[in-house]
Amino acid sequence: VWLASPEFVSMPLSAQDEDLGATVLAALPQSDGFVPHPTSWTDVANSRLRAAGAKSERAFMTNARMVAIKSTDLIELEPHMNLGAKGPHKGFSPLPGFSSTLPANSSTEELGAAFGKVLERVAMSFNQSIDAVCQQKIAAAHQLLGGGHNQS
Repeated sequence: VWLASPEFVSMPLSAQDEDLGATVLAALPQSDGFVPHPTSWTDVANSRLRAAGAKSERAFMTNARMVAIKSTDLIELEPHMNLGAKGPHKGFSPLPGFSSTLPANSSTEELGAAFGKVLERVAMSFNQSIDAVCQQKIAAAHQLLGGGHNQS
């Protein structure tokens, strides 16, 4: 189970590629891969919702996009489809064919630009405007920054 966990970072919608890339690179070492199984799902969601400025999970999921970032000898940006806040398949699911891979030594500007392009491709695949992508960039960053795997 993927589980977003604090610390969450808020960035302005006008964030430059270099700033977005630097924020992602700073968050990667903090994501150690595992978080404890939650005793309260409400507590888990509250800090993420506050950071995103959303009043509910439904409000957050309405426009949220997720890009998982895997970092080894390469940096892989893997977009996920938003399946909503309710139902048996709620949450996010990998979206095949839209991933992007960069060398581990990519600049912060290159990483930020690649992240934005992955979001644009996802948005276009769902017939969303590029303006909507800009508004969703922060929601996606909140979803992935500080995330980890739940060890259940």
